[in-house]
Amino acid sequence: MAELFTFFMIALVLVISPGANLVLLLKTVSTKGRNAGLLNVSGFVLAAFIHGTLAILGLSQVIIKSAELFFVVKAVGSIYLAYLGAKMIYQTFIVKDLNTSTTAVYQGDQSSFKSFSEGFLTQMLNPKGTLFYISVFPQFINFDSFVYADAFALISIHAALMITWFGAVCFMISKVKNLGQGAIGRWVQRCCGSALLVFGALLLRPTT
Repeated sequence: MAELFTFFMIALVLVISPGANLVLLLKTVSTKGRNAGLLNVSGFVLAAFIHGTLAILGLSQVIIKSAELFFVVKAVGSIYLAYLGAKMIYQTFIVKDLNTSTTAVYQGDQSSFKSFSEGFLTQMLNPKGTLFYISVFPQFINFDSFVYADAFALISIHAALMITWFGAVCFMISKVKNLGQGAIGRWVQRCCGSALLVFGALLLRPTT
């Protein structure tokens, strides 16, 4: 029970610490609404389960032990975050009203898939999630005699924390009036885009 509580607290700190996921939600909910933000969260959760499954199968260890492979993962993540950030900033200069235009454009299945995939890729390509399942997750599993159900229970705890925290964030952002409209909306999106550019650049920092 003590180990379970320790894992819970570590996962909680990971989830609530500011990062690309939070920035993406701020941008998505302010311009497309709460439901689109919840689709981002669904993408986060699926990516967490995939990270956990790769760790259980030992595939993540292969990546982390290869400097070249791990650099490729970080580079892809960096490029994706930079792309999202640049696109956010660019849209503020070509779209007159971010809120009304995106309401029309982001309807239907294509819009839902885009919101989901943005969340999935942001979490999946973030080395922070990979490192969590490589450095922290194995400390709570005896790989010589572990039960798959126990391992996936730990992943489910992480997923539940993501759903609870980011779901609450979506709700709170959606309650802020005019956040995605007019000049305020443009500056919110520019700040979010700039933050993602910074996160993307930080991924390429040399590690010691």
